[in-house]
Amino acid sequence: MLPFHNGPNQEHWDEYWSNNSCGLDDSIIHRYYRRSIWEGYLKALDGLKLKEPSILELGCGTGYKTARILQHIGGRATLIDFSEKALDRARALFDEVGIDDVEFVKGDIRSVDYEDEFDLVHSDGVVEHFEGEEQRRVFENHCRAVNSSGYVFIFVPSPTWYYRVWKWGLTALGRWRFGYEEPMNEENVVSILEGCGMDTVRTVKAGRFLGVVVNRSPPKPFYPHSGD
Repeated sequence: MLPFHNGPNQEHWDEYWSNNSCGLDDSIIHRYYRRSIWEGYLKALDGLKLKEPSILELGCGTGYKTARILQHIGGRATLIDFSEKALDRARALFDEVGIDDVEFVKGDIRSVDYEDEFDLVHSDGVVEHFEGEEQRRVFENHCRAVNSSGYVFIFVPSPTWYYRVWKWGLTALGRWRFGYEEPMNEENVVSILEGCGMDTVRTVKAGRFLGVVVNRSPPKPFYPHSGD
């Protein structure tokens, strides 16, 4: 297994996506994972005013969640990943479900330059693979890409006992395939997003995952100083 050096690298994830379906097969575990994640997404999207939205998924992997969103509320999507193997899996999935209003982009989410373009920007199981300034840059790129009336939704593993036992068990068996991954609690995710100029709309929980939905903070009123 290829190690991580200074954050996720393309070679690791090319290897990963060459050998793992991560939720697209029919095992009991993966069926539970798909259902749990999608239920979290439904809670996150509930009541948001999104009609035929433009969607950006950063670090898309298979693009499964975006495909479900498009089936649920329509729209068009841009999927970004730096792994060509991941994009191959995403293309195959979208072909299978018959969705063609989608663009596949090979790129590093640490350096994307979208700005004010999308109604919904989301990721699932991505930001926890980064540390420090790199992680903050990835959060900022989510927030920069959304337009003034849109939403950002970030899903991460939370540090529950279940998560820690699961990770410990896979590591002990030599089956941990995800490289560096540090779960995040609600306070941490909300703090970073609000530091990027966002307001929290809601938080949701699904299995061992936590999701936070935010939108742009309204501009603060300017009160000019009046001298005597």
